[in-house]
Amino acid sequence: MTIKNFEFNNEATGMLYNALDLDGNMGSINLRVEVLQDISVKMKHLQEDMDQSVHEGNQKFTFTEHHREVRILAELLFYTVNELTKNNKEARTTADSIIAKAKAMNGGSGK
Repeated sequence: MTIKNFEFNNEATGMLYNALDLDGNMGSINLRVEVLQDISVKMKHLQEDMDQSVHEGNQKFTFTEHHREVRILAELLFYTVNELTKNNKEARTTADSIIAKAKAMNGGSGK
């Protein structure tokens, strides 16, 4: 094994680790997107329930239930968006690292 082959194997191994990190971050992002879609559906149902309560004139009786739903969804949305933002930044950093390593392995050209 020559030194050049050893360096290439280390670079390739580093790229593999970065690719696996990127895959993990993309999985986390996909999970967060699914949660956001679920929140969207739940919010639409809550809106329909609240509209019905107003139409029937019993919003005083359903306020506590609706308030609880909004509070839970707001907290879930807050934490999901924060985690999504974190995962997205990590994925971008990892992708940039993979691109830089690939360019370096290709002699610095963008091709």
